[in-house]
Amino acid sequence: MKTWISLLVGGLLFASCNSNSGSGSDSMYDTNKALYERSIKYSDFGTALVALNYMLLEDSTNMEYTDSIARLYMRSGSFDAGLTLGAKVMEDNPKNYGLLEIMATAQEYKGDEASLTKAFRNYKKLYEEVGGTKYLLKQAQVGIIKGSFDVAESKLKVVLDSDEIGVIESQRADGGSQLVDFKAVAHLLMANIRFNQSKDKEGVKHLEESLRISPEYEAAKLMVQRLQQIQQQQQALGQQQAYQQQISRQAELERKKAADKKKYEEFLKQSK
Repeated sequence: MKTWISLLVGGLLFASCNSNSGSGSDSMYDTNKALYERSIKYSDFGTALVALNYMLLEDSTNMEYTDSIARLYMRSGSFDAGLTLGAKVMEDNPKNYGLLEIMATAQEYKGDEASLTKAFRNYKKLYEEVGGTKYLLKQAQVGIIKGSFDVAESKLKVVLDSDEIGVIESQRADGGSQLVDFKAVAHLLMANIRFNQSKDKEGVKHLEESLRISPEYEAAKLMVQRLQQIQQQQQALGQQQAYQQQISRQAELERKKAADKKKYEEFLKQSK
């Protein structure tokens, strides 16, 4: 049985720009800065990008502006543009871990093989240089998406064996998020692995443990609902197959009766 529910969501946050105007007009800079801040306030990322680009024209070497634009591009779903600018910023400041996490999340969202490989590598770098169980969970999730179940399981075992206590953001169906215990997320990811390996009993155990730790964990509840739907579909399919088999048996019985009747009639003709 194969099932997958996306569990974790990275915060695609963005940095605000400094107030220094570079070499351009102070009034034009102030106008664009005010437009940028207003656009951010109302989540108008398209206008914010325009304002930032005008600000960047005044100082094309300003990495803070470039950083902000990169984050806005990724926040608005323009992953390729954001990742290109983000790579430029990372060359200037390899320890810009906040931006690196956003880039890893964008690469995970892109979902192609090359992007997922980069996302895994960046989450690994964040875990090694910054630390934090969430980066192990993110590595595991990317591993599952790639089908690298052994790699994902090795990361999850570290989490489950750890004494660390903490929470991580998990995406909700309504677009919001909730804070969920690390181990509840790890058990749910383990359930995903087991179901993909057709080890359904083990998968159910991990799913039950996830909900025992975090009873309101929406992603786990959704997986339960999905499993119930699969079971209902299998039961309906089984009933349909049983009905078809019954019809086939009945048809075969009718054919046999017809053949026996014909033989009997032929026997009567021959006996006269």
